[in-house]
Amino acid sequence: MRPSFSSTLATGCLMLMGLLRPVVSAADPAPLAPDHVEWMPPQLEEGCVEPPMSLRERAAQREGARSASVLGTSATEAYPIYAWPLARQLHDGLVVVNYVDLDPGASVLDYTGGMDTYDDHAGTDYKLLNFRLMDRGCTVRAAAPGRVVQVTGPAEYDRRCELAWPVNVNLVSIDTGASTYTDYYHLRANSITVQVGDVVQTGHMLGLVGSSGYSRGPHLHFQAYDYVSGTYHLRDPYNGPSNPLPSLWVSQEPYEGLNHLWFTDLGVYSAAEVGGNLANTTYCVIEERLEQPVVYGIGEAKLPVFAQFQTRAGDPGRIEVLRPDGSVFGSYDFTSTLSELLGFFWTSWNWSPNVSAADYGTWTVRALSNGVLSYSTSFEVGPTTEFGPRFWRRSGRSFRISGAVQRDTLRHSPLGGPVTYSLVDAPSFVSLIQDSIITIGATSNQTTRSTYFQAVMTDAAARRDTAWFHIVDMSKALGPVVDVGPMVTPAGIELALAGASPFGASTALRYRLDAPSRVWLGIYDLRGRLVRMLVDGEDVVAGASVTRRWDGRDRAGAASPGGVYFARLDAGGARRVIKIARLP
Repeated sequence: MRPSFSSTLATGCLMLMGLLRPVVSAADPAPLAPDHVEWMPPQLEEGCVEPPMSLRERAAQREGARSASVLGTSATEAYPIYAWPLARQLHDGLVVVNYVDLDPGASVLDYTGGMDTYDDHAGTDYKLLNFRLMDRGCTVRAAAPGRVVQVTGPAEYDRRCELAWPVNVNLVSIDTGASTYTDYYHLRANSITVQVGDVVQTGHMLGLVGSSGYSRGPHLHFQAYDYVSGTYHLRDPYNGPSNPLPSLWVSQEPYEGLNHLWFTDLGVYSAAEVGGNLANTTYCVIEERLEQPVVYGIGEAKLPVFAQFQTRAGDPGRIEVLRPDGSVFGSYDFTSTLSELLGFFWTSWNWSPNVSAADYGTWTVRALSNGVLSYSTSFEVGPTTEFGPRFWRRSGRSFRISGAVQRDTLRHSPLGGPVTYSLVDAPSFVSLIQDSIITIGATSNQTTRSTYFQAVMTDAAARRDTAWFHIVDMSKALGPVVDVGPMVTPAGIELALAGASPFGASTALRYRLDAPSRVWLGIYDLRGRLVRMLVDGEDVVAGASVTRRWDGRDRAGAASPGGVYFARLDAGGARRVIKIARLP
């Protein structure tokens, strides 16, 4: 995933200190300033230094006869139309971190004319927020029918964070006909469920998202191309100002670049989680999704907070730590100086000298973007720090039936107390022995190539953590096709205007669901770019009628120009879109 500035390609990974500069805030009379702030390297797929061979050159070498590549062109328009290739939707723990680079030279250019990519990037990167989500399992599905022509792996390691080159990658390549191909890169070790010669349909499972190969985090690199007349032609499936070719998507998702500051994760952790020294906090540690203590003790020296975010240069933000009475204990104000599709930082406040038993209770840490609440989480403060159960470091993995019995030892974080283990939905050839060892039989009785079960750990306080296991038996038939076609709008999802259109200062939208679901409600412009997310993954009960107001501002708080916009509601696998207009 892309470097933030070109010098990283030549000089390697740089700790991005000072990318955002503090600014003075008068919001609170005397909040504590942080004693430390550290900005992590940006998300990169291809590394902080350019690998010895570009993606295009490697693709050409892998295909043998591909001796040249032509960027941003197509020798054939016999491409398939692609369905969405993942089990998760965007903003459900999933973000786009790079588009195809359409510039043939050293500059970068994505399909909208923006720069949300890096030089020579030949596909689109769909990134899970952390390895905990990777362990849970995010299915990669065939976006179009075709014949599997290449499967590589299993790679030696699929939990890559620190970069090394060369390294193997778990890859599935599909011939989609008429000299067109589609590649699915970086799949999880042992999760691939197809083999060369398989004929797959749209919606067939190919594997799970991983971080194999030259990668710094769990993501799917999705790449389309053709090979005609001895030349390799890259094809960006997205249509936009810099790519006049038709969109190859059944339903093209809105552009995810140009997103203003918005936080995707936020939490409190302790020095014990990083070896007793907060200086050990790294990008890779945050990628494992740091554990928030059940109780945070007043005897801790520091209160550290980590954050994950998207931003544009110039966006103002603020992190606040609130006492149980709502007063501000500490804050950190900043202004973005770089644009990031996914960035990280951690900060800390001096803690033990400033808290006492009078501060026991529920505290809040929250992140604001231009004064608008973006993310909030709570934590308990008490006499001593206490942790719940946690699988460590892996909370799920894939196994392949091999003709021999396999074993896996369940491990938990030493920060929690004693735990007991149990299995949920385990098939008959899987068992738990000696309290913490899973055995997987030499053969399976599953009916298709994939089956799943969970391991659960429980502590003395009945707190639980779950690990998600996936078993692949290549002697079985392909699994069923999953419907990944365009979203439909059943009668059970409604979206309507509750205010004026055209409107001046603000308008309102009302939605209702017949079944409980998580809900996303966003405002998009005519180019399909997200302007403002009004509801971001909230749970809504059945039958409830909910009204949300849009004040006509974008995610940075700036007034949106007059014109036509679209309100889009996503819930329960369904979608409804309505048009609204704003007066100049």
